[in-house]
Amino acid sequence: MFKFFRAISFKKILLICLIFILIVIIATISCNTNIINRLTKTNSVNSIINSNVVGAEYLNQMSNISTEELVEDLEKEKSYIKWVDFKGTAVVLKKLADTDINSHVNNEQIQFNWIELMAYLGCKYGGELSLFKDKDLENLLNSLREGKTMNELTANMKHYNYFFQSYDAIFHEYIGEYEIATVDEQGNKKYVKKYGLKAFSPIAKNYYFSHYKDFGSARSYGYRRVHLGNDLLRKYWDTYCSCRIWLY
Repeated sequence: MFKFFRAISFKKILLICLIFILIVIIATISCNTNIINRLTKTNSVNSIINSNVVGAEYLNQMSNISTEELVEDLEKEKSYIKWVDFKGTAVVLKKLADTDINSHVNNEQIQFNWIELMAYLGCKYGGELSLFKDKDLENLLNSLREGKTMNELTANMKHYNYFFQSYDAIFHEYIGEYEIATVDEQGNKKYVKKYGLKAFSPIAKNYYFSHYKDFGSARSYGYRRVHLGNDLLRKYWDTYCSCRIWLY
């Protein structure tokens, strides 16, 4: 046994080690789609959009695009946000919404914008808002109350603009000023201006509806594209006919 090892020269041992390391590197890259995409650029966001890929494969490839590449694409001239993976939770959204609404309703000195707060936390968690911690939000609110601006706090956050534009595109009209009709004791109707949640479900309460799972499917009417809407289906109670509602 020892004679065998003595017979192997140092150069051969070194060569074997290098080959082993190379095999490990190749295996690691082969198993990591993100690394392959970054090296080959064959699955860039634009190449996927312009390809014939649809359905689950389209969603899978787009989901594997890194935030860094999406940010780089957004910074190009005349570009726009092409993909957002929103990974928030109802708990996070309610906490941020309450923070925004309460600061306005109570006329606090510092009035918060829930989308700015969301974008800041999105940067901090790399888009994984499910990692939310109350302490992180409190630290942010305290910094703003102390007089710091969001521009100052996000000066070194390279991805802040991407997350802000993404979340703003989704939630821009959810919270703000609105008017609601009220009736006084004399029966006079008037509109009162309020601040709060403005979004509502397009389906009336107690009406059944379901989701039509064709997000990412191909569309060819007018021009070729991938369907990125959420279809809600329900039946008219009197005719039993299906009704499709498009939400974009």
